[in-house]
Amino acid sequence: MHHGCNPQYIDRNHAGTLIIWDRLFGTYEAEGETVVYGITKPLKSWNPLWANIHYFVELADVSRRTRRWRDKVLIWIMPPHWRPADVPMVVPEETPLKGFKFDAHAPRRTNLYVGCQFISVLVATVLLLFYMPGWNGLQRLAVATFIIWSVTNFGAVSDSRKWIRFSEPLRLLAGSALLWFIPQTTSGFVPWAWSIFFAVSLLIWTQLGQSNAQEV
Repeated sequence: MHHGCNPQYIDRNHAGTLIIWDRLFGTYEAEGETVVYGITKPLKSWNPLWANIHYFVELADVSRRTRRWRDKVLIWIMPPHWRPADVPMVVPEETPLKGFKFDAHAPRRTNLYVGCQFISVLVATVLLLFYMPGWNGLQRLAVATFIIWSVTNFGAVSDSRKWIRFSEPLRLLAGSALLWFIPQTTSGFVPWAWSIFFAVSLLIWTQLGQSNAQEV
């Protein structure tokens, strides 16, 4: 229920399996009403990067708008439901409690493209986890950046963001060259197959973009 948006479940049951700490600190809540999973203000996006930073952006906006310097500091340390008197919390009409469920209805070919690209991210993640000890800091940063860039782009494709038209071709070009800068992967068939995959992906993306533009 920790992930529910029911008022009585918010900021409760942090401790996981044994729930000992919640019983000690008074944050335990027994399950009663059916849990409605989600957040009080729907994200309305498939962007995983935005999902991790959107609340801090909201806090920064409240801190900027409130007039009292005391409130500009308190907004960062007070409970989630607290707001300054001059910047009250606004709850949207569309919430999980009212049956709202965000979804994206991308064409099947777009979903297939994203699914295939996601496989390349899994490969990059495996490389990062199992071969990282032999890499230098710049190589680790390059692979990590590619992974974050990729999953962010996947969300943007599903959200139909305009900037994806430029970001995705650049990501594919960067991805095609990624393995050639990592010593453990520059020999054999793998880097060539990787580069060919991204070259073909770039061609598919170009056609995909034109088809979507025609439909719009």
